[in-house]
This record gives sequence, structure tokens and C-alpha cells, in this order.
Amino acid sequence: MKEENILNYPKEYGASLEVRRNYYDLAVIIPFYNAERFLKRAIQSVLEQKSGKAVLILVDDGSADHSPAIAKEIARDRDDILIVTQVNKGVAAARNAGIEVAIKAGAKYIGFLDSDDAWLKGAFIGIESAIQSNKDVYEFSYYVANEDLSRGRFVAAKEIQIDGTINRWGVSFWAYIYKAEVINRYSIKFPEGVKANEDEAFRYLYLCVSNTGERFDLPILAYRSNPASVTRRKGSDLLNKYKNVIDAWNYIEKELDRLQREHKLIAQEKSDENGALSHP
Repeated sequence: MKEENILNYPKEYGASLEVRRNYYDLAVIIPFYNAERFLKRAIQSVLEQKSGKAVLILVDDGSADHSPAIAKEIARDRDDILIVTQVNKGVAAARNAGIEVAIKAGAKYIGFLDSDDAWLKGAFIGIESAIQSNKDVYEFSYYVANEDLSRGRFVAAKEIQIDGTINRWGVSFWAYIYKAEVINRYSIKFPEGVKANEDEAFRYLYLCVSNTGERFDLPILAYRSNPASVTRRKGSDLLNKYKNVIDAWNYIEKELDRLQREHKLIAQEKSDENGALSHP
């Protein structure tokens, strides 16, 4: 498949640790841990969107490198960035902390970006237009990109059907925009202590309680492909991958039980064991 030129390099921005305590249409959560190599570009890819109704939440998961200083420098003199610092607990706990702050800030919708990925120009325009319909979830397209995020392979949104039917077993949770009200009402969280597939567990549970959704061809982010990813290794690492899948599935089953008890949901997905948790 032909690769495309996907990113224009964003310009520099100045920065503030203060966040306006008003209503935000969108909160973008970037968790980071020792991410000094890529963090600046990830942050700038969000800031260049120039949306007055979005807040960027940076969650430092106990970094020991220069990434906290990078975040604080960019945040200086800005009113649309909030930095949260915690001891190292893992990416799931960092995302959960970001969700808590986003809800307190009054965000209507929440998006997630990994510290080594980047949002594409025009993403916010498409997202802000989409969320006017007030659905529970929106799926967008994305690129699987090379190391410097300059070229990539287009991956079309496909899990939410034209009639609104949602495939809960898809991947790429960061290509979705989630409604904060739904997350809060059903207490959907990332499974802390699960070492991998925690993002897909969150996505699956969220989609189990979503009633309306819509997909768009617009690509909103570049996912940095990592050839050393655990999903591409062999031997003992592959065994660890399957253990992580089991851990994630056990969490899903426990949470489906809770949702059934607390919200009387029909958790028929528990009997569906044909799905697979995997990264792109």
C-alpha cells in the first residue's frame, strides 16, 4: 500500500499551568513517562489545533528524565493546559487521573493521545463539528506512521457501522472520542495493574454502555509504529502477551458483572469469546 505524506511540522508555542474553570467541549489527555524524546511534538500537535474550547491535560507518571520540564516550559503562559503529577503507577492509572481532571474541568468529550504519537492538523475542526450531534462515541480514521511521523499508511474507521451498530472488538482506542458523561455515569476506568491491552479493555467496556455512535473518514492522528512492540515479539515475550490478554479479559468480565449489578445491563458479551485483544 502506498504511503502518504501526512504531517506538517507545527510551529513553536509559548505556555501556563492555569486552566480556565469553564466548560470545555474537548479534553485531550496525554500520559507520559520518561518521554523526553517525543513529548514536545505530541503536545504541539494538539496545541496547533487552535481550539478555544479544548483543554490539554498532561499526566506525568513519575518521570525521571527531562519530560516534566518540557511539559512545564510549553505550558507557561497558556490557559489551556493542565499538568498532573503522580508517582509512577503505570499508564492506566495516569489516564484515569486525566479522566478525573477532565470531568472536574467540565469537558463534554475526552480524547487520548500517547506521548510518542501526534494529532494531525484539522483534527479539532472535524471533532468539534462531529460532536454537535451529541452521540456517545465517535470513531475517526488514523495513520500508522514511520518513526519520524512523516509518512504513514491510512487506516479507515470501520468499527461503527452506518446504521450505528458498534463492533466492540475493534482496536485503536485512541482513534475514538468518548463522552465524559458516559464515562462518569458508568465509572468506566482503565484497569490499573494490567500491563498491556488496558486501552482495549477500556474501549470495550465503554462501547458496551454506548447507545449511539458515528464514524468518520477524517484521520485525526498518526500512530507511531514500533517494530519492537510486544505484539511482534516471539518466545517468552509472546507468552507474556497472552498473559496480558487474559488479565485484560478477566478485568472486562469483572467490570461487566459490576455494570450488570449496578445498571441492570445485559452483558451478553461475556459469552462471546471469539474476540481478540491486540494492537495494530
